[in-house]
Amino acid sequence: MKDMEKIIFHPIRMRIIQMIAQSRTATVAALAEGLADIPRSTIYHHMGILCENQILRVVREQKVRGTYEKEYGLNYDEIAVPAENTERAVSNLLLKLYAGFSSYFAVPNQDPVRDQLFLSVNTLMLADEEFEDCRRELFDVIQTYMNRPAAENRRPRLLSVVSAPCAGERKDGSEKEEKA
Repeated sequence: MKDMEKIIFHPIRMRIIQMIAQSRTATVAALAEGLADIPRSTIYHHMGILCENQILRVVREQKVRGTYEKEYGLNYDEIAVPAENTERAVSNLLLKLYAGFSSYFAVPNQDPVRDQLFLSVNTLMLADEEFEDCRRELFDVIQTYMNRPAAENRRPRLLSVVSAPCAGERKDGSEKEEKA
């Protein structure tokens, strides 16, 4: 059985998946332009892994200057996380984040202020409809900044958003009693 989380949560493959999810389809040329900080050979390597594991599929081929250019799309059936694996997927993602922070702080003289490292945990009191509006607005803002082309003054920044029920909240929305 494939370890889909390991395949998907690789930082470069996550960026490829995000870019294709945003545009619905993409060619390697379009990916190389949008991910200019990643060598084209590396993009090809990771595209191969994603295709081999059926996370990406070829949705169109067209002849361009004597060769065939492939356009790729996400295979949503393959990347959907079954409900029984959600806890494992969340744990793997959080462990990846932890590993990234550990790697960052393992380098001497890191400057979290200069690097704009921040954490924010907020409890929101919202009805389901209000929460959906909040989520949609948040992702609209993120979408505005995603996939900007690499430039001399730009560098990749990882922004992770996690939503979780508050401790003690039951499925029906009521509070369960805490034991003293």
